[in-house]
Amino acid sequence: MEIFGIPLQAFLGQLMLGLVNGSFYAMLSLGLAVIFGLLGIVNFAHGALYMMGAYVAWFFLEVFGLNFWAALVIAPLVVGALGVAVERSMLKRLYDIDPIYGLLLTFGLALIAEGIFRDQFGVSGQQYPVPELLQGATNLGFMVLPNYRGFVIGASLLVCLSTWYIIERTRLGACLRAGTENPKLVQAFGINVPVILGAAAYATGWLIRSAGWSTEMGVLAGMGIGALLGLVVGLIAIRRQGIYFAMITLAMAQMIYFVCLQAPFTGGEDGLQGVPRGALFGGLIPLKSDVSLYYVVLAVFVAVFLAIIRIVHSPYGQVLKAIRENEPRAISLGYDVDKYKLLAFVLSTAIAGLAGSLKTLVLGFATLSDAHWSLSGEVVLMTLLGGMGTFAGPVIGAFTIIGLQDYLADRVGSWVTVIIGAIFVVCVLAFRKGFVGELIAWQQRRGKPAG
Repeated sequence: MEIFGIPLQAFLGQLMLGLVNGSFYAMLSLGLAVIFGLLGIVNFAHGALYMMGAYVAWFFLEVFGLNFWAALVIAPLVVGALGVAVERSMLKRLYDIDPIYGLLLTFGLALIAEGIFRDQFGVSGQQYPVPELLQGATNLGFMVLPNYRGFVIGASLLVCLSTWYIIERTRLGACLRAGTENPKLVQAFGINVPVILGAAAYATGWLIRSAGWSTEMGVLAGMGIGALLGLVVGLIAIRRQGIYFAMITLAMAQMIYFVCLQAPFTGGEDGLQGVPRGALFGGLIPLKSDVSLYYVVLAVFVAVFLAIIRIVHSPYGQVLKAIRENEPRAISLGYDVDKYKLLAFVLSTAIAGLAGSLKTLVLGFATLSDAHWSLSGEVVLMTLLGGMGTFAGPVIGAFTIIGLQDYLADRVGSWVTVIIGAIFVVCVLAFRKGFVGELIAWQQRRGKPAG
């Protein structure tokens, strides 16, 4: 007997393995659902805490000789205590402001944890022995299931059902649910940068290298693909706001990332190599020289920057400001806000596509890092550091972050990630206006009459 062309025994075996792996993620997502439901915060550090639990268990085994069963009690308590410390010292200060800051703060904490553990333990992981009681396997007829994996399934079910019972059937759960009434969700950043930049980078590289397109046509095609993807993602995402908007665009980013990883024309993990620079306008402007290419990229940047300023000060830009300030009022005035927001989304993705195309020309290749969701974190940090809602802020933030990365890369190694994460945390907690925003606020305070 076969199911979807797969022998029944093999199908059931794969189903059981998926159930085992899903058990880990069920407990992980359960904790994330609880914190989002109660605090309105998407905890980007949740995966880092998951990792810490594993390393705490390994640490107590290696240093103190504590077995698996003792670690099963101690590791959650240690990680839970760390979570309490983070909530009391940091997250508590963000409850009354835009939920996006909680996401950004936990993203910074995740970077710090990743950098520290990578520096201390590398990327290959550590061996942890299966406890004696759970060694061996059970023959289920269609597969041999290791006893430890069976224990994981049972433990996951117990944790999930116990959590459900506490939240739904106890007085404590009623009090917790009361805290989730009427949550305020406001407009958040769309995590769409890697979707567009990565896709445009690969498209431009392939069209120039493999399809023989001219340089300018390849760049324009990358920009067009960015706009097209923005249209598709925007049609889905603009109907949601706040954290939900961010999560939709993040999901799209992951989809594009795996397409870039698996598609035969992208080069997989090796990336798309050997993209020629060519020349512009039929050889009029050769791009082999780094200096020539630098001035071309600079000219494009200045043109895009001036175009953005013009758009913001145009009637269309004023309508966008009105939608940002009071969307219901804009609707009452007769504006089709979804169309305005969709056009803004497409414009932003077209610019991201242009950036990806130019990056491919400069470096001569496109890699998976161009399409990874963490790129959005860096872009948001640049904007946050420079000053959100300002023209010069993102530019200043980009120069600052890229300069720090280049300067520190050969000096501190993987601690660059820790430093970037720390900057994230400091910005969210104490420097939310950024360089330009703080400067503007200082000038306003100086110009404000006394009394």
